[in-house]
Amino acid sequence: MMTKQSLAFISKTVCISVGFCIFSYSHAHATELAKINGTTIVLEDFEKKYKDNLRFFPINAPTKKGVLDDLIKRELAIQEAKKEGLERDPEVRDRIDTLLYH
Repeated sequence: MMTKQSLAFISKTVCISVGFCIFSYSHAHATELAKINGTTIVLEDFEKKYKDNLRFFPINAPTKKGVLDDLIKRELAIQEAKKEGLERDPEVRDRIDTLLYH
């Protein structure tokens, strides 16, 4: 059984992830950096995320390893949320809709 804190974390992660996944890329010939249970993190996505982090955190610039670790943790959280069926939870759906449409 998941605690409310865990549910809130996963729900926020799902919301953020849906926002990042609105635009998809063609990864047919992309360089793979990591594979998490069949989902691939490619160099193009990593570079975009790393540049975004540098732009948003210029003083405490993230390391490349840190950004890749965050991408892996995010993907694991998304997979766990799907496994738990959170995308069908009305509260989670409401948060996703709010993120996407407001």
